[in-house]
Amino acid sequence: MKLKVRLPLITSIAALISIIIITVISLLNFKETSLKTIAEYEKQETIKVQNMLRDMVNMSYQMLLMSYESGINQQIEKTQTDDFQLNFKKLNQTEADRNLLATLNNLRSLRYGSDGYIWVNELKPPFKVVMHAVRPDLEGSGHVFIIKETNQNVYEAFAEICNKYGEGYLQYDFYPPGGNERIPKLSFLKLFPQKNWVIGTGVYIDDIEKNASRRKDELNKEINRLILIIILVTIVIIAISSAFLFYTGTRITNAIDKVRLHLNQMAQGQAVGKLILNRKDEIGDMIGSLDALIMGISSYTGFAREIGRGNLEANFAALSPEDELGNALLAMRQSLSDARNEEALRKVESERRNWSNEGIARFNDVLRQNQDNLETLAFKLIQNYVGYLNANQGGLFIAKHDETGETILDLVAAYALNRKKHLQRKVKLKEGLVGSCAKEQNVLYITRIPEDYINITSGLGHTKPKCILLVPFKLDKTIYGVAEIASLNYFEPHEIEFAEKVAENISSVLANIISKQNIDLISDVESESLYLPEKDENIFDL
Repeated sequence: MKLKVRLPLITSIAALISIIIITVISLLNFKETSLKTIAEYEKQETIKVQNMLRDMVNMSYQMLLMSYESGINQQIEKTQTDDFQLNFKKLNQTEADRNLLATLNNLRSLRYGSDGYIWVNELKPPFKVVMHAVRPDLEGSGHVFIIKETNQNVYEAFAEICNKYGEGYLQYDFYPPGGNERIPKLSFLKLFPQKNWVIGTGVYIDDIEKNASRRKDELNKEINRLILIIILVTIVIIAISSAFLFYTGTRITNAIDKVRLHLNQMAQGQAVGKLILNRKDEIGDMIGSLDALIMGISSYTGFAREIGRGNLEANFAALSPEDELGNALLAMRQSLSDARNEEALRKVESERRNWSNEGIARFNDVLRQNQDNLETLAFKLIQNYVGYLNANQGGLFIAKHDETGETILDLVAAYALNRKKHLQRKVKLKEGLVGSCAKEQNVLYITRIPEDYINITSGLGHTKPKCILLVPFKLDKTIYGVAEIASLNYFEPHEIEFAEKVAENISSVLANIISKQNIDLISDVESESLYLPEKDENIFDL
């Protein structure tokens, strides 16, 4: 199918679909709004009925209450004697009952609306009807009316509401006067506690539902009428727009066809001349873009050639942010650069793993060859720690008990030290960085060195280290010692991890040595001997 035919067709179909979608959405919104209006109508009408029922019952309640209290007051006036308390206890309510009876007769004739009336029944079973305005034949006896789809007597439901809340609404289906079919009825009940009566009234609310249903039918008719109008208008719009689009599409596709012929010639490698089309629209812009594309192809070729030679720094820029080929070439260069960087990172990681494995093997040899002498082993360990981590100096503390039984940390070996200078050999738990490391049993890496804590001294003078690494020797939550390592260079994370892994092996060997040799740790506390290399000239000041 030619573009000059397909373009109007597709456009017309798209317009039709758009109109249908907009129409459906509009009709749904219209229907939803209308239904909300109808629901609000039902709600408001129900509220009006509820207010009316409550007002009628409250008025009846006040009439009965005034009659009752008036009768009581009259009876009290008649029984005033010297022995008032005695007579008050014997007081009956004959006068109050007569007043209530008169008020009930007045309420019997009370009507409101089209079918509203008042009734009074007893609160307790058998729920005798005291007064019924339209069914006097029910008075003096209990009346049973089972609420639809329940096993409950309607008068029992009245009593439950009054006992629980004092007053309230109840909706149920009831027979209207002269009718044999139940219709919805809404009643309001209120307790008259002086006589344990229930005062009630109710109206049939089927009119509200009928009016709502009628409005819904009118809404559906209006929607159908709107749909018919929209269909007719849509047909007219589609016919007019299709004719206009066909005319416009023909002019556009003729120009595009000329551009297509030139592009086909370029695709076959043929030399093409300037395309003469006197247009000031997008098709004219296409002609200019062809020239830019030819220049762009030349730049793509040169850049690809440089990438093939391995020159990832060759200058190149995409023709525009939307230049897919140019951006793809840039992405390729970035991918090659990332691959080169990742290879370098993998090489570094491999070197670090080899470094770590070689270090662990070296320490295992030291542990295997020096298990007979604790002090020799301690010096060899701290010597290898300092040397393998490219640090400057270090000390190894062993956990012991002093004469009081308190756990201390005794410095038994130090590296890069040949004389004592303010040397603290014994450290208590929680005392200083060494004690804190032993107490917490966690590696400590300190880059903010406390003042006067430690200095590295050489022929060039005194220098404060940049960092201190403290590694605990622990096994099953038992601390056996701490290695303290000072360096003028910051430790890398993999170096700290290596020091911690080595400490696990050292802890097991230290535990075996102490267990096999049965070393008296307490008696060694007072010894001033310290395994130090005489050839080292650096000072380890703690």
